[in-house]
Amino acid sequence: MSIIQCPKCGSKISNKARTCPYCGFSSKDITRPINEQDKYKIVPIFQYELDEWKPKTETLTFFSEEDNKSLIQYFGDWDSIKVNLPDIAQIIQEMRSRDKILVAEIDTYVKDLIDKGIYKFSIDKNGEILPTIREGSTIRKMVRLKEVNVAPELGKPLSNLSTNAVMIRILDEIEYVGNVIKEIQIEMQDDRLAIVEASRDKLL
Repeated sequence: MSIIQCPKCGSKISNKARTCPYCGFSSKDITRPINEQDKYKIVPIFQYELDEWKPKTETLTFFSEEDNKSLIQYFGDWDSIKVNLPDIAQIIQEMRSRDKILVAEIDTYVKDLIDKGIYKFSIDKNGEILPTIREGSTIRKMVRLKEVNVAPELGKPLSNLSTNAVMIRILDEIEYVGNVIKEIQIEMQDDRLAIVEASRDKLL
Protein backbone atom coordinates (compact mmCIF):
# COMPACT_ATOMS: atom_id res chain seq x y z
CA MET A 1 0.00 0.00 0.00
CA SER A 2 1.24 3.51 -0.83
CA ILE A 3 0.01 7.00 -0.01
CA ILE A 4 -1.62 9.40 -2.50
CA GLN A 5 -3.28 12.79 -2.17
CA CYS A 6 -7.02 13.27 -2.36
CA PRO A 7 -7.90 14.96 -5.71
CA LYS A 8 -10.28 17.34 -3.92
CA CYS A 9 -8.76 18.31 -0.54
CA GLY A 10 -5.14 17.15 -1.02
CA SER A 11 -5.10 15.08 2.20
CA LYS A 12 -2.87 11.98 2.30
CA ILE A 13 -4.92 8.83 1.83
CA SER A 14 -4.33 5.19 0.88
CA ASN A 15 -4.01 4.35 -2.82
CA LYS A 16 -6.66 1.67 -2.19
CA ALA A 17 -9.22 4.13 -0.75
CA ARG A 18 -12.51 4.48 -2.59
CA THR A 19 -13.66 7.48 -0.53
CA CYS A 20 -11.60 10.23 1.13
CA PRO A 21 -12.07 9.94 4.93
CA TYR A 22 -11.44 13.70 5.30
CA CYS A 23 -13.73 15.35 2.71
CA GLY A 24 -15.82 12.40 1.47
CA PHE A 25 -14.65 12.68 -2.15
CA SER A 26 -15.21 9.63 -4.36
CA SER A 27 -14.67 9.03 -8.09
CA LYS A 28 -17.42 8.24 -10.59
CA ASP A 29 -16.98 4.49 -10.16
CA ILE A 30 -17.30 3.90 -6.40
CA THR A 31 -16.28 0.24 -6.81
CA ARG A 32 -12.76 1.19 -7.92
CA PRO A 33 -10.07 3.04 -5.90
CA ILE A 34 -9.71 6.81 -6.36
CA ASN A 35 -6.07 6.29 -7.42
CA GLU A 36 -7.16 4.49 -10.60
CA GLN A 37 -9.53 7.25 -11.73
CA ASP A 38 -8.47 10.69 -10.47
CA LYS A 39 -5.19 12.40 -9.53
CA TYR A 40 -4.30 15.33 -7.31
CA LYS A 41 -3.28 18.32 -9.44
CA ILE A 42 -1.23 21.20 -8.06
CA VAL A 43 -2.63 24.59 -9.13
CA PRO A 44 -0.39 27.64 -8.62
CA ILE A 45 -1.77 30.35 -6.31
CA PHE A 46 -1.01 34.01 -7.07
CA GLN A 47 -1.04 37.02 -4.78
CA TYR A 48 -1.32 40.30 -6.63
CA GLU A 49 -2.72 43.81 -6.53
CA LEU A 50 -4.61 45.20 -9.51
CA ASP A 51 -4.08 48.76 -10.70
CA GLU A 52 -5.57 50.68 -13.59
CA TRP A 53 -3.39 53.10 -15.54
CA LYS A 54 -5.01 56.02 -17.33
CA PRO A 55 -2.46 57.58 -19.73
CA LYS A 56 -4.34 60.92 -19.99
CA THR A 57 -4.06 61.64 -16.26
CA GLU A 58 -0.79 59.69 -15.75
CA THR A 59 -2.06 58.56 -12.34
CA LEU A 60 -2.84 55.16 -10.84
CA THR A 61 -6.33 54.44 -9.57
CA PHE A 62 -7.35 51.26 -7.77
CA PHE A 63 -10.07 49.07 -9.20
CA SER A 64 -13.33 48.93 -7.33
CA GLU A 65 -13.91 45.93 -5.07
CA GLU A 66 -16.49 44.51 -7.52
CA ASP A 67 -14.07 44.72 -10.46
CA ASN A 68 -11.32 43.18 -8.35
CA LYS A 69 -13.55 40.21 -7.47
CA SER A 70 -14.53 39.77 -11.12
CA LEU A 71 -10.90 39.68 -12.24
CA ILE A 72 -9.95 37.21 -9.50
CA GLN A 73 -12.83 34.94 -10.54
CA TYR A 74 -11.78 35.26 -14.18
CA PHE A 75 -8.03 34.71 -13.74
CA GLY A 76 -8.11 32.69 -10.50
CA ASP A 77 -8.77 29.46 -12.39
CA TRP A 78 -5.69 27.73 -13.85
CA ASP A 79 -7.63 26.52 -16.91
CA SER A 80 -8.75 30.10 -17.55
CA ILE A 81 -5.15 31.33 -17.31
CA LYS A 82 -3.99 28.69 -19.81
CA VAL A 83 -6.67 29.81 -22.29
CA ASN A 84 -6.45 33.59 -21.83
CA LEU A 85 -2.76 34.03 -20.87
CA PRO A 86 -0.97 31.16 -22.68
CA ASP A 87 2.49 32.79 -22.57
CA ILE A 88 2.35 33.37 -18.80
CA ALA A 89 1.00 29.84 -18.28
CA GLN A 90 3.87 28.41 -20.35
CA ILE A 91 6.46 30.32 -18.29
CA ILE A 92 4.92 29.09 -15.01
CA GLN A 93 4.81 25.48 -16.21
CA GLU A 94 8.39 25.50 -17.53
CA MET A 95 9.72 27.10 -14.34
CA ARG A 96 7.96 24.42 -12.27
CA SER A 97 9.07 21.48 -14.44
CA ARG A 98 12.86 21.56 -14.43
CA ASP A 99 14.31 18.55 -16.23
CA LYS A 100 17.02 16.46 -14.57
CA ILE A 101 19.70 14.68 -16.60
CA LEU A 102 22.67 12.48 -15.70
CA VAL A 103 26.05 13.91 -16.70
CA ALA A 104 29.31 11.93 -16.77
CA GLU A 105 32.34 13.41 -14.99
CA ILE A 106 35.31 12.96 -17.37
CA ASP A 107 38.76 14.55 -17.16
CA THR A 108 40.15 16.41 -20.19
CA TYR A 109 42.69 13.67 -21.08
CA VAL A 110 40.00 10.97 -21.37
CA LYS A 111 37.70 13.39 -23.19
CA ASP A 112 40.40 14.07 -25.80
CA LEU A 113 40.83 10.33 -26.37
CA ILE A 114 37.05 9.95 -26.77
CA ASP A 115 37.00 12.84 -29.26
CA LYS A 116 39.80 11.18 -31.24
CA GLY A 117 37.88 7.88 -31.30
CA ILE A 118 40.49 5.91 -29.29
CA TYR A 119 38.21 5.51 -26.26
CA LYS A 120 34.49 4.76 -26.61
CA PHE A 121 31.58 4.37 -24.24
CA SER A 122 30.13 0.88 -23.82
CA ILE A 123 26.67 0.37 -25.32
CA ASP A 124 24.30 -2.39 -24.22
CA LYS A 125 21.99 -4.52 -26.40
CA ASN A 126 19.22 -1.91 -26.24
CA GLY A 127 21.51 0.88 -27.47
CA GLU A 128 21.78 2.55 -24.03
CA ILE A 129 25.12 4.16 -23.11
CA LEU A 130 26.81 2.56 -20.08
CA PRO A 131 29.14 4.40 -17.65
CA THR A 132 32.19 2.40 -18.81
CA ILE A 133 34.83 3.60 -21.26
CA ARG A 134 36.57 1.00 -23.41
CA GLU A 135 39.57 0.81 -25.69
CA GLY A 136 38.63 -2.04 -27.98
CA SER A 137 37.49 -4.86 -25.69
CA THR A 138 39.40 -3.57 -22.64
CA ILE A 139 37.65 -1.45 -19.98
CA ARG A 140 39.83 1.63 -19.35
CA LYS A 141 37.70 3.72 -17.00
CA MET A 142 34.43 3.83 -15.08
CA VAL A 143 32.80 7.25 -14.99
CA ARG A 144 30.70 8.78 -12.23
CA LEU A 145 27.26 10.13 -13.10
CA LYS A 146 25.84 13.19 -11.37
CA GLU A 147 22.30 14.58 -11.55
CA VAL A 148 22.06 18.05 -13.09
CA ASN A 149 19.02 20.36 -13.28
CA VAL A 150 18.40 21.72 -16.74
CA ALA A 151 17.07 25.27 -16.74
CA PRO A 152 13.86 25.71 -18.75
CA GLU A 153 13.96 27.57 -22.06
CA LEU A 154 11.96 30.72 -21.40
CA GLY A 155 13.18 32.79 -24.34
CA LYS A 156 10.18 32.23 -26.62
CA PRO A 157 7.35 32.89 -24.10
CA LEU A 158 9.21 35.92 -22.67
CA SER A 159 9.70 37.23 -26.21
CA ASN A 160 5.98 36.75 -26.85
CA LEU A 161 5.14 38.64 -23.67
CA SER A 162 7.42 41.56 -24.60
CA THR A 163 5.89 41.63 -28.10
CA ASN A 164 2.39 41.68 -26.60
CA ALA A 165 3.40 44.49 -24.24
CA VAL A 166 4.76 46.57 -27.14
CA MET A 167 1.60 45.93 -29.16
CA ILE A 168 -0.55 47.03 -26.22
CA ARG A 169 1.47 50.26 -25.91
CA ILE A 170 1.13 50.90 -29.65
CA LEU A 171 -2.63 50.29 -29.56
CA ASP A 172 -2.91 52.57 -26.53
CA GLU A 173 -1.02 55.33 -28.38
CA ILE A 174 -3.22 54.83 -31.48
CA GLU A 175 -6.34 55.11 -29.33
CA TYR A 176 -4.96 58.25 -27.66
CA VAL A 177 -4.16 59.84 -31.07
CA GLY A 178 -7.64 58.88 -32.32
CA ASN A 179 -9.24 60.58 -29.32
CA VAL A 180 -7.15 63.74 -29.90
CA ILE A 181 -8.22 63.82 -33.57
CA LYS A 182 -11.87 63.48 -32.54
CA GLU A 183 -11.48 66.39 -30.10
CA ILE A 184 -9.86 68.53 -32.81
CA GLN A 185 -12.69 67.70 -35.22
CA ILE A 186 -15.29 68.68 -32.61
CA GLU A 187 -13.43 71.96 -31.91
CA MET A 188 -13.23 72.73 -35.65
CA GLN A 189 -16.94 72.01 -36.03
CA ASP A 190 -17.71 74.28 -33.07
CA ASP A 191 -15.52 77.00 -34.62
CA ARG A 192 -17.34 76.70 -37.95
CA LEU A 193 -20.71 76.90 -36.21
CA ALA A 194 -19.52 79.96 -34.29
CA ILE A 195 -18.41 81.68 -37.55
CA VAL A 196 -21.76 80.87 -39.20
CA GLU A 197 -23.68 82.23 -36.21
CA ALA A 198 -21.56 85.41 -36.14
CA SER A 199 -22.14 85.94 -39.89
CA ARG A 200 -25.86 85.41 -39.40
CA ASP A 201 -25.94 87.92 -36.54
CA LYS A 202 -24.11 90.50 -38.73
CA LEU A 203 -26.51 89.88 -41.61
CA LEU A 204 -29.51 90.39 -39.36
